[in-house]
Amino acid sequence: MGDLENAQPIGDKTADEGPSSVPQPATDVYFSANETIIRDLLSDELRYHSPPAYCQNEPPAQAIWMRRALLNWLREVCDHRNTDAEVLAHAAQLIDRYLHVGNTDKRDYQLVGATCFLLASKLKETIPVLVERLVQYTDFSVTKEDILAKEIVIAVTLQWDLTCITPIDFIHPITSFFTCESGLRQLIRQSAKQIFMKILHVEGVNLFRPSYTAAACILYAVRLTVAPDADGFASGVRSQMERLLGLESVSSWVKWR
Repeated sequence: MGDLENAQPIGDKTADEGPSSVPQPATDVYFSANETIIRDLLSDELRYHSPPAYCQNEPPAQAIWMRRALLNWLREVCDHRNTDAEVLAHAAQLIDRYLHVGNTDKRDYQLVGATCFLLASKLKETIPVLVERLVQYTDFSVTKEDILAKEIVIAVTLQWDLTCITPIDFIHPITSFFTCESGLRQLIRQSAKQIFMKILHVEGVNLFRPSYTAAACILYAVRLTVAPDADGFASGVRSQMERLLGLESVSSWVKWR
C-alpha cells in the first residue's frame, strides 16, 4: 500500500492550495423538484454502483483495514484542500470499480487511490489538483510518472467510462422537493453531505445503493437540524422519499424521538 501506513500528517496549506471552481447558483430551475432527474439517477445507479473491492491476496481483515486507511487518507486530503464531498465520493467509487476488474497488489494501493482522486478532481473541479501536489500528499511514495501511467491504465480498464453515481448525487435533487425555507433546505443538504463523508470509509455503507444511503443521510440530517416538535415536516420528508425513490417504507429506518 505504498507508504500509507507510515505516511506523515499532511502539512499546512499553502496560499495557492485548494480547489478552484466556478461559484454555483443557489438554485437551478431544471434541477429543482424535477422527478426526471431522480428517475435517471435511479436508472444509472443500477449500472454504475459498485460494492466494496479490496486488494488481491490479502486476508479479509487486512484488506478491510487497508480500504478504510486509504479512504481516510483521501478524506484528509479533501479536508486539507477544502474539496467538495462529491470529489471524494466519486474517487471512492472509481477505486472500487477499478479493483473489481484490475488486479492490484498492496504496493500499488495508494497509487490507485491517488490516481482515482486525480480523475475525480478532473471530472468534478474546474481546475483539478496538481499531480505534483498529489505526489507530496503521498509523502513521495509514488512519482508523477507513476500517477500518469496508472491514470491511463485505470481509464483503459474501465473502458474510458468514468461515470459514477454516489449518494451525493441524490441529496440535492431529493431535498429540492422539501417544503421548507431555503436556509433550512441548504442546512439539511450540507448536514447530509457531512454525515456521508464521516461514514464513507465504512465498507458496509457501500453495500447499499447510493439512493438508499442518501435517504438515510437525509433522514439523519433532518433529525439533527429540525426542531423535535416539527413532526409534520419529518413525516413529509419520509413520504416524499418513499415516493421519489420507490421505497416501501423508510419509517422503520430511524427511531425519530
